[in-house]
Amino acid sequence: MRRIQAAERVLVVFEKAAVVLALTLMLTINVCQVLGRHLGFEALGRWTDLLLALLPWLGMVGASIGVHLNRHIGFMSLRQSSPRVISGGMRIVAGVSMVGFFSVMIVSGFQAVHDQYLIGGASPQLGIPRWVVTAAVPTGGLLMAIHAVIGFVAELRDPEKSDHVTVSGTEADEAPGLVSLP
Repeated sequence: MRRIQAAERVLVVFEKAAVVLALTLMLTINVCQVLGRHLGFEALGRWTDLLLALLPWLGMVGASIGVHLNRHIGFMSLRQSSPRVISGGMRIVAGVSMVGFFSVMIVSGFQAVHDQYLIGGASPQLGIPRWVVTAAVPTGGLLMAIHAVIGFVAELRDPEKSDHVTVSGTEADEAPGLVSLP
Protein backbone atom coordinates (compact mmCIF):
# COMPACT_ATOMS: atom_id res chain seq x y z
CA MET A 1 0.00 0.00 0.00
CA ARG A 2 2.92 2.33 0.69
CA ARG A 3 4.11 2.04 -2.92
CA ILE A 4 0.66 2.91 -4.19
CA GLN A 5 0.49 5.92 -1.90
CA ALA A 6 3.96 7.00 -3.05
CA ALA A 7 2.84 6.70 -6.67
CA GLU A 8 -0.24 8.74 -5.81
CA ARG A 9 1.94 11.48 -4.32
CA VAL A 10 3.90 11.60 -7.59
CA LEU A 11 0.59 11.82 -9.48
CA VAL A 12 -0.48 14.74 -7.28
CA VAL A 13 2.78 16.56 -8.04
CA PHE A 14 2.05 16.25 -11.76
CA GLU A 15 -1.57 17.35 -11.22
CA LYS A 16 -0.48 20.41 -9.28
CA ALA A 17 2.12 21.26 -11.94
CA ALA A 18 -0.56 20.96 -14.64
CA VAL A 19 -2.89 23.29 -12.72
CA VAL A 20 -0.11 25.85 -12.20
CA LEU A 21 0.88 25.65 -15.87
CA ALA A 22 -2.72 26.03 -17.05
CA LEU A 23 -3.38 28.97 -14.72
CA THR A 24 -0.13 30.66 -15.77
CA LEU A 25 -0.94 30.20 -19.43
CA MET A 26 -4.49 31.47 -18.97
CA LEU A 27 -3.32 34.50 -17.01
CA THR A 28 -0.64 35.31 -19.59
CA ILE A 29 -3.11 35.06 -22.46
CA ASN A 30 -5.64 37.26 -20.65
CA VAL A 31 -3.06 39.93 -19.84
CA CYS A 32 -1.81 39.91 -23.44
CA GLN A 33 -5.38 40.20 -24.73
CA VAL A 34 -6.15 43.17 -22.51
CA LEU A 35 -2.90 44.91 -23.42
CA GLY A 36 -3.43 44.04 -27.08
CA ARG A 37 -6.89 45.61 -27.09
CA HIS A 38 -5.48 48.83 -25.68
CA LEU A 39 -2.63 48.83 -28.22
CA GLY A 40 -4.85 47.91 -31.15
CA PHE A 41 -3.83 44.27 -31.70
CA GLU A 42 -7.12 42.49 -32.35
CA ALA A 43 -5.45 39.28 -33.55
CA LEU A 44 -4.95 38.13 -29.97
CA GLY A 45 -8.70 37.58 -29.60
CA ARG A 46 -8.47 34.18 -31.25
CA TRP A 47 -6.60 32.84 -28.23
CA THR A 48 -9.90 32.80 -26.37
CA ASP A 49 -10.36 29.31 -27.85
CA LEU A 50 -7.36 28.11 -25.87
CA LEU A 51 -8.71 29.66 -22.69
CA LEU A 52 -12.04 27.92 -23.18
CA ALA A 53 -10.29 24.63 -23.94
CA LEU A 54 -8.16 24.82 -20.78
CA LEU A 55 -11.05 25.62 -18.46
CA PRO A 56 -12.60 22.11 -18.25
CA TRP A 57 -9.15 20.57 -17.81
CA LEU A 58 -8.37 23.00 -15.02
CA GLY A 59 -11.66 22.20 -13.30
CA MET A 60 -11.31 18.44 -13.52
CA VAL A 61 -7.67 18.25 -12.46
CA GLY A 62 -8.34 20.75 -9.68
CA ALA A 63 -11.26 18.63 -8.48
CA SER A 64 -9.05 15.54 -8.40
CA ILE A 65 -6.58 17.41 -6.20
CA GLY A 66 -9.52 18.32 -3.97
CA VAL A 67 -10.52 14.65 -3.73
CA HIS A 68 -6.94 13.76 -2.79
CA LEU A 69 -6.86 16.44 -0.09
CA ASN A 70 -10.41 15.61 1.02
CA ARG A 71 -11.29 19.28 0.72
CA HIS A 72 -14.75 18.97 -0.75
CA ILE A 73 -17.33 20.67 1.45
CA GLY A 74 -19.38 17.45 1.62
CA PHE A 75 -16.41 15.44 2.89
CA MET A 76 -15.68 18.00 5.58
CA SER A 77 -19.32 18.15 6.68
CA LEU A 78 -19.53 14.36 6.81
CA ARG A 79 -16.45 14.08 8.97
CA GLN A 80 -17.32 16.89 11.35
CA SER A 81 -21.04 16.40 11.83
CA SER A 82 -21.52 12.64 12.01
CA PRO A 83 -21.52 10.83 15.33
CA ARG A 84 -18.56 8.53 15.82
CA VAL A 85 -20.84 5.46 15.97
CA ILE A 86 -22.18 5.87 12.40
CA SER A 87 -19.21 7.71 10.94
CA GLY A 88 -17.56 4.52 9.64
CA GLY A 89 -20.69 3.34 7.86
CA MET A 90 -21.30 6.76 6.38
CA ARG A 91 -17.73 6.89 5.09
CA ILE A 92 -18.16 3.50 3.42
CA VAL A 93 -21.39 4.61 1.75
CA ALA A 94 -19.75 7.88 0.69
CA GLY A 95 -16.67 6.08 -0.67
CA VAL A 96 -18.69 3.59 -2.70
CA SER A 97 -20.95 6.38 -3.98
CA MET A 98 -17.96 8.48 -5.02
CA VAL A 99 -16.31 5.65 -6.90
CA GLY A 100 -19.64 4.85 -8.57
CA PHE A 101 -20.11 8.47 -9.67
CA PHE A 102 -16.55 8.70 -10.95
CA SER A 103 -17.10 5.47 -12.89
CA VAL A 104 -20.14 7.02 -14.56
CA MET A 105 -18.01 10.06 -15.43
CA ILE A 106 -15.37 7.82 -16.98
CA VAL A 107 -17.74 5.69 -19.05
CA SER A 108 -20.01 8.54 -20.17
CA GLY A 109 -17.04 10.79 -20.82
CA PHE A 110 -15.27 8.24 -23.01
CA GLN A 111 -18.51 7.72 -24.94
CA ALA A 112 -18.81 11.48 -25.50
CA VAL A 113 -15.15 11.72 -26.58
CA HIS A 114 -15.65 8.82 -28.99
CA ASP A 115 -18.80 10.38 -30.47
CA GLN A 116 -17.13 13.76 -30.89
CA TYR A 117 -14.07 12.17 -32.44
CA LEU A 118 -16.27 10.42 -35.03
CA ILE A 119 -18.30 13.55 -35.75
CA GLY A 120 -15.27 15.80 -35.94
CA GLY A 121 -15.42 19.50 -35.39
CA ALA A 122 -13.04 21.97 -33.92
CA SER A 123 -12.97 25.38 -32.29
CA PRO A 124 -13.51 28.16 -34.81
CA GLN A 125 -10.31 30.16 -34.29
CA LEU A 126 -7.46 27.78 -33.42
CA GLY A 127 -8.97 24.53 -34.65
CA ILE A 128 -8.73 22.68 -31.31
CA PRO A 129 -10.65 19.42 -31.73
CA ARG A 130 -13.75 19.32 -29.55
CA TRP A 131 -12.96 15.82 -28.33
CA VAL A 132 -9.74 17.15 -26.74
CA VAL A 133 -11.77 19.49 -24.56
CA THR A 134 -14.33 16.80 -23.71
CA ALA A 135 -11.54 14.36 -22.77
CA ALA A 136 -11.20 16.37 -19.54
CA VAL A 137 -14.31 14.64 -18.14
CA PRO A 138 -13.16 10.99 -18.30
CA THR A 139 -9.59 11.97 -17.43
CA GLY A 140 -10.75 13.91 -14.37
CA GLY A 141 -13.08 11.06 -13.41
CA LEU A 142 -10.20 8.59 -13.63
CA LEU A 143 -7.92 10.78 -11.52
CA MET A 144 -10.65 11.32 -8.92
CA ALA A 145 -11.45 7.59 -8.85
CA ILE A 146 -7.78 6.75 -8.26
CA HIS A 147 -7.56 9.18 -5.34
CA ALA A 148 -10.91 8.04 -3.92
CA VAL A 149 -10.04 4.32 -4.07
CA ILE A 150 -6.61 4.81 -2.50
CA GLY A 151 -8.09 6.94 0.27
CA PHE A 152 -11.00 4.55 0.79
CA VAL A 153 -8.70 1.51 1.09
CA ALA A 154 -6.39 3.42 3.44
CA GLU A 155 -9.35 4.31 5.66
CA LEU A 156 -10.65 0.74 5.69
CA ARG A 157 -7.23 -0.62 6.64
CA ASP A 158 -6.70 1.70 9.57
CA PRO A 159 -8.98 4.70 9.97
CA GLU A 160 -6.94 6.21 12.80
CA LYS A 161 -3.35 5.68 11.63
CA SER A 162 -3.55 5.86 7.86
CA ASP A 163 -1.09 8.36 6.40
CA HIS A 164 -3.35 9.11 3.46
CA VAL A 165 -4.47 12.71 3.36
CA THR A 166 -8.15 11.90 3.02
CA VAL A 167 -8.38 10.17 6.39
CA SER A 168 -7.90 13.03 8.81
CA GLY A 169 -6.88 15.98 6.68
CA THR A 170 -3.90 16.63 8.97
CA GLU A 171 -1.38 16.84 6.12
CA ALA A 172 -3.64 19.24 4.25
CA ASP A 173 -4.19 21.33 7.39
CA GLU A 174 -0.45 21.74 7.83
CA ALA A 175 0.28 22.36 4.15
CA PRO A 176 1.27 25.94 3.46
CA GLY A 177 -1.07 27.96 1.33
CA LEU A 178 -4.17 25.84 1.92
CA VAL A 179 -7.16 27.40 3.60
CA SER A 180 -9.15 25.17 5.92
CA LEU A 181 -12.87 25.18 5.54
CA PRO A 182 -14.90 25.93 8.68
